[in-house]
Amino acid sequence: MELFLILALVILLYARTYNYKYVIDDNVKRNGYMYEVPLIMPDPSFYETRPSVWYRAFMVAMHCVNVSVIYLLWGWAPALLFAVHPIGAVGTAWVTGNYYATTTYFTLIAYYFLTTLPNIYGAALAMAFYTAALNSTVNAINFPFIFLFTGTPWGLTLLLPLAKYLTGHRFKTGIETRLSFNRDKPVDAKFTWRRLIVMTKVIARYIFICLFPLKLGFFRMFGKHLHERQDYYDRMHSMNSEFWGSFSLCLAVGIAGLIIHPVGTIWFFVLVSLHSQWNLTGQFFADRYAYLPLIGLCLIFGTALVNSPILLTIAVTLLTLKTIFFVPTWRDQEAVWQNDVDTFPENAHAYNNMAQHIMNQARVKGKTPTWKMNKAAFYMTKAVMMVPDSWEIQMNMACLTVMHGDLASGLKYTREAIKLLRPIMGGSGTVPMEKLMEQEKMLSIKIKEQEKRLGESLSPSTAQPKNGGPKNGGRDNGKTKSKVKTKRISQPV
Repeated sequence: MELFLILALVILLYARTYNYKYVIDDNVKRNGYMYEVPLIMPDPSFYETRPSVWYRAFMVAMHCVNVSVIYLLWGWAPALLFAVHPIGAVGTAWVTGNYYATTTYFTLIAYYFLTTLPNIYGAALAMAFYTAALNSTVNAINFPFIFLFTGTPWGLTLLLPLAKYLTGHRFKTGIETRLSFNRDKPVDAKFTWRRLIVMTKVIARYIFICLFPLKLGFFRMFGKHLHERQDYYDRMHSMNSEFWGSFSLCLAVGIAGLIIHPVGTIWFFVLVSLHSQWNLTGQFFADRYAYLPLIGLCLIFGTALVNSPILLTIAVTLLTLKTIFFVPTWRDQEAVWQNDVDTFPENAHAYNNMAQHIMNQARVKGKTPTWKMNKAAFYMTKAVMMVPDSWEIQMNMACLTVMHGDLASGLKYTREAIKLLRPIMGGSGTVPMEKLMEQEKMLSIKIKEQEKRLGESLSPSTAQPKNGGPKNGGRDNGKTKSKVKTKRISQPV
């Protein structure tokens, strides 16, 4: 009965997602760890389509299955916390995020067989499911190392499929693609002991958003400039107040967790360490990476609160309310970007992304309300003022000014984008740089053509008398001038 009520709550929370559209990254194939990452955005019309109702039902069902396995393994309180936690929306309401829910499903099933059948048969079944987990996303890479601490020796058999996966073509190609993003950046990306400081800060951030999921979104500025700006790199690698606060949080959760639920504590810290930035294996910090590790914290706090019904009710109510308001973020692409603008007003790239989306939709639909284009102009101006040294923002500002017919400003912003991008990506040979250089060439040609047409419209009319004066004996009554003006204005620009 308990499980039935929890699953009914999950369905109630996510039933409205049946008509949600595709959003960011939904065109990227995730199996095999994204070793074919598209470098060009899909056609903007893609974001006007939606997956089938059946696929949406599958996504909600996958979250329900994960909740059910948690219930069978550890009881109703951890399952309830996991069911209503807003981070669950990332894996249930977002198509791409559902890959992380699928990884979690295969990982939980593998753990179930290893703990309920601690023999060769359980190990064989677990290895099959763990192999499937690895081919969904990389979130489960660290999973076998949990069994170094839990006293389940059969779990170490999972090192066999892990070794096969890490030496396979998919992973090697995928990891090379991801690591290449930091190659030739202005700031060195080599690992040093100071990286442990960064890792502590990252893990503490994951703990914080799991315990206090007040601000959830897609793109965060945290860690974005690590290999682009020396001052940011030094601050992230410094034992400053942020580090000591992060260290204290990790230590407190670690000690309390080992007392309350050792397996949950090991589960969280082992699995989240994959995304602690010992090396960049994806987006520097993303809410979706917390879906699988979150189970460990739910075990700790579910166990701690199970005998305190009032506190547990308060926690469940607050998490449910946050989920209710967070699920619509994944309704469509515009909702995703608007949530980032509202949640992270200090992030200039949030304004940039929203403006870019409006411009893309204007190209798709052909006609966009004036107020919406004004909104895009406002957001782009705000982004440029906040971060004038971003090539992406300068590039999108160029696109906006060109859409408004201001080719000169478009060329200016394009050249500024090239200037800012060159130290990061080098010269030609990269997709963004090639596109920017092509845009610069095209705008230069169009401006010259425009100047030529304008110059022709300003030249003396061939209909004038040979002496160059007006027909009325040199006096200009204004009529000829007026006609020329009208002709000039009607010239195409």
